[in-house]
Amino acid sequence: MRNNLAQKTYDVFVSEEGRWLIESHHATRAEAMARAEALLDEKRVAGVRVVAESQRTGEEEVLLEEMMDVGEKPVQIVPIEDAPVCRNIHDFYTFSARQAAGRLLRELLDQRGQTALEFGFDCGALRMFERNDKIFPAAMQRVGGIHARKTGDKASDCTDRLYAAFAQIKDVAQATGEDRQRLAFLERLDLAGLVASGPTHNDGARRQYVLGGLALALGQRGDWTDKLALLIELGEKADDALVTEYIDEIVAEILESNTAINDLFGGFADAVSAFRGLVHVTQGRCQINNPRSCLTAFNDFMAKRPMPLTTSVLLARVARTLSGIRPMTREGPAAELDAFKGLLRELVEQAGIAGGPNLAGALTGRSRMVFADPDDLSVPDALNHILALLPNRAVQLGFLLDVLASPVREKHEQAVLGVLARLVKQLTTLASLFPKDMSPAQVESSLSELREKMMFDGLPEKYRNLFSQTLDRLVARGDAPATGADEQMTYKMEDAPVTTTTATPPTQVQRREAAPGEVLFEEGDEADVAYLILDGDVDIYRKAGNQEVLLATLRRGDIVGEMSLIDNQPRMASARIKSDTKMTVISREDLAARLGRLAETDKVLRRIIDVFVDRLRGQARMYE
Repeated sequence: MRNNLAQKTYDVFVSEEGRWLIESHHATRAEAMARAEALLDEKRVAGVRVVAESQRTGEEEVLLEEMMDVGEKPVQIVPIEDAPVCRNIHDFYTFSARQAAGRLLRELLDQRGQTALEFGFDCGALRMFERNDKIFPAAMQRVGGIHARKTGDKASDCTDRLYAAFAQIKDVAQATGEDRQRLAFLERLDLAGLVASGPTHNDGARRQYVLGGLALALGQRGDWTDKLALLIELGEKADDALVTEYIDEIVAEILESNTAINDLFGGFADAVSAFRGLVHVTQGRCQINNPRSCLTAFNDFMAKRPMPLTTSVLLARVARTLSGIRPMTREGPAAELDAFKGLLRELVEQAGIAGGPNLAGALTGRSRMVFADPDDLSVPDALNHILALLPNRAVQLGFLLDVLASPVREKHEQAVLGVLARLVKQLTTLASLFPKDMSPAQVESSLSELREKMMFDGLPEKYRNLFSQTLDRLVARGDAPATGADEQMTYKMEDAPVTTTTATPPTQVQRREAAPGEVLFEEGDEADVAYLILDGDVDIYRKAGNQEVLLATLRRGDIVGEMSLIDNQPRMASARIKSDTKMTVISREDLAARLGRLAETDKVLRRIIDVFVDRLRGQARMYE
């Protein structure tokens, strides 16, 4: 990357369907302006905007904004930025190659009502495409250029290989069209029979044979919904392996089309309705009723069968829309915030959120706007708002790892790493990472998922080692969440880098010393311990936008953080050391034992404590 003396970054936005979407990110003004001029010359978008953002202050400046009247335009290729390099004829029929072709030829395929799979086995359509001297050479050169960057070969050589491969694809399409026997299996909804009748000497040849039959069957169906209904009917009679290998990827290919989505769902009132519909159907619990489509059958199928590619494509659509600046609702900032919180709850999984890095990055960008007061928040503040809404640290940790693997990392790596490192240092036991009602199998599965997320190439080695060693230490201690009524959780304190903690058994008194400025815990954190102040001062505060509101200063004899141990809710405020402080650590186990003894001797007083805590939390929420 070139030296950026101005300490600015430059984003190019395009206007599509009334909203501004980010098209590319650049390190220099010249690169951004050149890209904007190229987009204006292509005349395929309604408008172009270039925005400069100061890395030092976060201020933004619009350098260019130009709208165009594109009017009616002929079918064009979509200038994609990635396509897999295909080494043999079978590679052109893989899902990634078909997905790239579908995106490149989106306008043409939507006009024809075809998937890239159908197009690739339609000899007549391929010949018409070849005779189009505007889009055919442009498509070949676009993909050839991508292959050249990946392989280091000359672009002309890569393009020549594509022309040769296209001739082979036409031959395969012609032979497939003349082989009508494959349709007999699919007319009986017998996908397994079609697979068994195919070549056995080569996996690529077998897949090509099966996909050709599926393409012929889809080509006989009318609209997108009719094609999707056929795939559902085939999938109902196939085993999970065949559903994953064939049905899932073709459904995903169909749902890349905006027209197919509109046909299936019948349109959406606003963006948040679209988000909910798409997310719910990936989970098999969509409540939308569109009698003109097979949505109900599709939703039921998604609930029962493995459809990872389809889920990924639908959640990617959510991420792309969420990454823009168009409001999710039409009802103002309060409704926007509620919609964001609701969407986040819908996406929570055991070790992060659904949708992976793309959706994690999109949520981070959107949170900077929905929590703005009045200006957009910094990335750390936005992340802290999101973490406060996530149910436990395992979900928080998985989410932050996904953010690091997202485009957010390019501009805000150190900010995200800082938030992530703080979270990891708070982990003292497995019980502090996972909720107490999680089974051992779920804990193991979540740990495996978290470790996998830590392995992405962009994570600096020292942080990967810190996170991996922390998980190893927690697992070695073996104090997992309790899974039965008779099991007891053991809570211990680990030595932290800026504190001194005596790691003694829970039955012994634990002491802790802390220096001014140290944060004991933050609003939204899960609670493991409380503190009895022996000497010193502790400030209790909450965040209101970008401002801190001091609630109280606690001194000798006061207890800090007890409410979250009583009602098992996240911390309702943050605590920061004001002066050199000495404290006694009160573990959850110790407090639970004391409250248990109180319940045995005075149930009324025990109930009064619970009511008192509920009322305090209720009063705090009034000021959110």
